[in-house]
Amino acid sequence: MAQEIKNVVLIGAAGNLGSHTLQALLSSPFNVSVLSHPDSKSTFPPNVTVHRTEYTTEKLVPIFKGQDAIVSTIGTFQIGLQKTIIDAAIQAGIKRFIPSEYGCDTNSSRVLEIAPILKGKADIAAYLKEKTSSGLTWTAIITGPFFDMKGSVKGFLGLDINTHTATVWDHGNERFATSTLPQIARAIVGVLSHPAETSNKYIYISSFDVTHNELVATAEKITGAKWKREDVKSEEKIKIGLDGLAKGNFSVVGLLLRAATFTKEGTGNLEAKYGLSNELLGLPKENLEEVLAASFKAEKV
Repeated sequence: MAQEIKNVVLIGAAGNLGSHTLQALLSSPFNVSVLSHPDSKSTFPPNVTVHRTEYTTEKLVPIFKGQDAIVSTIGTFQIGLQKTIIDAAIQAGIKRFIPSEYGCDTNSSRVLEIAPILKGKADIAAYLKEKTSSGLTWTAIITGPFFDMKGSVKGFLGLDINTHTATVWDHGNERFATSTLPQIARAIVGVLSHPAETSNKYIYISSFDVTHNELVATAEKITGAKWKREDVKSEEKIKIGLDGLAKGNFSVVGLLLRAATFTKEGTGNLEAKYGLSNELLGLPKENLEEVLAASFKAEKV
């Protein structure tokens, strides 16, 4: 049986998701502190304990002692550093580790084929599975793309408010999951509040389960204008992306992440494949039109 969680350490609290997670944790019953690099210039609320330290096992173990859970929202290029953090967590007796996932379904072998850059996240989940005999439990939260991160509506979802142009994958009928940053932060709090039900597993959540055609229809309703569609085929984009990656062109990573989400193969349809834990975690229903309109306002030039 999973033990009660009270004291939580948050890593990556200054980032896009981390800042929302910090606010959600501060609004919860948990006692939260922040782990930060010693040379970081990030600032945090005065009521938050900040541990500024090097990320080595020797330095981390004393900080982690007396803590119950670690939430990682660490950046993509530091994913591998989590192994050191996990080792320190085990030595300190941490009960729960939530790795930095929050995006494409890294539990899917097909997703990893389409977007090999995600294998680093899958490796961390595999490492956590290897360590379960130590007493450390884990939860990986899969959310689909961040809906409301700055630039995401145009850059990832393909809706350009300034030109009224939509990039539509595979005719736009495939459903996929996508989540807002506040919803993901609430999901993290929900996992910590339900340790037994979320122990040692992947958890799937979303704000919206939507198709590109539905997004275009909502955009047209918001703007009162007809949008131009640019249709693309996922198989062609996957080939372009993988060919580019093989040549060392990392600018195609975003293309492959979009392909892994939008392809007609259904790899982004988390609800159909796994079912969602929104109800278990107490997540509210969000209004697509309201959230999209707010995102358009932020991205309009």
